Amino acid sequence: MRVIVPSDPFDRAVPDAAFAGEAELALARGLATSVVDVDRLSTEDEALGAVHRVAAGEAREPAVYRGWMMPPERYARLHMALGTRGVALLTSPAAYRLTHHLPCWYPSLADHTPRSVWTPSPRRPYRTELAHLLSAFGDHALVLKDYVKSEKHAWNEACFIPRASDLDAVERVLDRFIELRDGNVEGGFVFREFVALEPVGVHPKSRMPLTREHRLVFWRGRLVAGGGYWEAGDPGAPPPAEPFASLAGTIASPFFTMDVARRASGEWVIVVLGDGQVAGLRADQGLAALYDALRGDASGASGAPGIVSPAG
Repeated sequence: MRVIVPSDPFDRAVPDAAFAGEAELALARGLATSVVDVDRLSTEDEALGAVHRVAAGEAREPAVYRGWMMPPERYARLHMALGTRGVALLTSPAAYRLTHHLPCWYPSLADHTPRSVWTPSPRRPYRTELAHLLSAFGDHALVLKDYVKSEKHAWNEACFIPRASDLDAVERVLDRFIELRDGNVEGGFVFREFVALEPVGVHPKSRMPLTREHRLVFWRGRLVAGGGYWEAGDPGAPPPAEPFASLAGTIASPFFTMDVARRASGEWVIVVLGDGQVAGLRADQGLAALYDALRGDASGASGAPGIVSPAG
């Protein structure tokens, strides 16, 4: 098993400082590591140069990437380029897109996550298009994001819409979202039904509302790590593992995260999925446990899929 991390932008031979600690975790567990220049993934030809420091593997050496988020097209180039070095990322381009883009995973989990609609492209929709798209929500509140991320730290400006029927407010929030992204909208625009979640405070910098959320990490069908989503606030007890582990079994990806939150009424709901290779993971979310799972897989000691309790 090999762990691939981004190279430092000023010294391409060493890991980016943000992932140097993970490279050390991997090495401490006997896993090989390599660096790639993720800035060189804009074309297939450049992608081949991006991986020139990756030592050639033998017999299609399995690998995982742990690094910066990237659009599916760039990930596909990374997957292809590493393949030319005999290194096989276990997450295929299709599996990456599945958990990275909300419209891809939503149909499988629609009964367990807030109702959502989306546009098919990042083109700013006309007012009449918005009215048609949002008509089913009536006067319900909404949350705006693109296929991957929201502007939640600009909660009232570019994320929260008090009433779906108030098209002036919808357009105001949408335009501010586009402005903050400087035109970099991935996939299209997603409008999600706002559900009241159990509050735990407010963010110390942005003052956005914080709710009881947990990040669960799944590797090869097993729940191997997890912890509170927010660094601030008390995450409380972890969610029940079994219901979410069962749902995770319907997702055709070897490595992904599932963010879940507790509703004000007490039930747990899935907020979003994410590809595990580009998900932010802290020590208190079980980062070491993830690398233990990778080591076990590399040594053939992982055994049959099972469930472990996430770190609280």
